[in-house]
Amino acid sequence: MVDPETGALTRLATLDKGDVVTRNDYCDVVGDITLEQAECTIIGPGCVSGGGSPTVYGWHNDQGGDADTWTGYFNDYVDPYMDFVEFSPATNTTFGIAPMAKIVLGEDEEDRYKGYNFYIDGFATRPALYLYDGSIVESFNDVNYTKADSLLLFPYLDDNGVNEFALGDRHFVTYVKGAYGTGQTVQIIVAELGDGGSFQGMKHYWTLPSDGMGATSDGGGRSHPISIEECEIGGKPAVRLLTYKGNNGIAVYEIGEGVEPGDTPPAVQPGDVDGNNIINGSDVTALYNVLLNGTDVGGDADVDGNGVVNGSDVTALYNMLLK
Repeated sequence: MVDPETGALTRLATLDKGDVVTRNDYCDVVGDITLEQAECTIIGPGCVSGGGSPTVYGWHNDQGGDADTWTGYFNDYVDPYMDFVEFSPATNTTFGIAPMAKIVLGEDEEDRYKGYNFYIDGFATRPALYLYDGSIVESFNDVNYTKADSLLLFPYLDDNGVNEFALGDRHFVTYVKGAYGTGQTVQIIVAELGDGGSFQGMKHYWTLPSDGMGATSDGGGRSHPISIEECEIGGKPAVRLLTYKGNNGIAVYEIGEGVEPGDTPPAVQPGDVDGNNIINGSDVTALYNVLLNGTDVGGDADVDGNGVVNGSDVTALYNMLLK
């Protein structure tokens, strides 16, 4: 526990990891860690140095419970860990480096801090909503959007952070779009979920900040926390959204009822030949496929913008990659 006035730390509990012990970089906590005013649930995906892990840890304690006796979260509050087998992308077998969890608060007061649903976002995975049994409830795995929608909604696989909030009976998700590197800057996406909280019907609202927060490495932390606080605007329920990225900055937004989508699809950037919204070696392969086979690769193969696709575009693309 942290004293916000002095910064003093107090250890409240030591949590058992059971038979599988891996590193935890980040965890999420809901309820009252002191157990005085509410029960408490903790979820933390595991990580292995230099790679990823499929293991997720979880613990729970009741309001008024013994602070030294926390139960495991999984398998009906028995096991402190579970090896997950479902990921986004579906071909993955781990979450990658420094994964982050975000527990969704229950809508009923009785279930508010149970942690039945939680998101996990890893360096090698996109955000996915999980049930307490390790199964995916919603993810990008089965989402089929037009190219324009994909440019707005699909995040890069290189930074971790996700959260969810509600305005009345409307549910929104916010997650990291990208971090830093070629063709990227620090931004988050805010989108309204479809019927029943579906990713399939997700509608993009904003990419924040619209011009990005920066492109400075955070030293390998891979984390981009997004926090939500309930508030009021004009006497009506609203949320205050805080987005922070180390070495780049912090931004705070207030979102009230009646909001509508605020962005239009961006144009494909020169050099993004395969249309995945990032410029890297795969664009070189895509450009060669265009030149050799006339393949439509979804992006803009006219890298130098002279109105024709030929060998000069290869040179222009290499110059972009070497800068």
